[in-house]
Amino acid sequence: MRYVIGRDGGFATLWDRQEKRLVVENASEEHCRRVRDGLLEQNHAVDPVDTAFARLAAEHPERCSALDAYPGWTCGGAW
Repeated sequence: MRYVIGRDGGFATLWDRQEKRLVVENASEEHCRRVRDGLLEQNHAVDPVDTAFARLAAEHPERCSALDAYPGWTCGGAW
């Protein structure tokens, strides 16, 4: 977990564990959650591995699993 919300008395703080820095100080917990969620979305949008993974199915369908590889499987069901 990269971002951690902590309490400092009556206020909340948001800490970035990866960069070892305080992101938000003396704010409401709700505000810290909104900032954290925005940062997580931003980080996800610029993830180069995510983009490469998303292209994999289109460029190499032979590397993707097919439904017939899992006989008896149903979405949301048990084997």
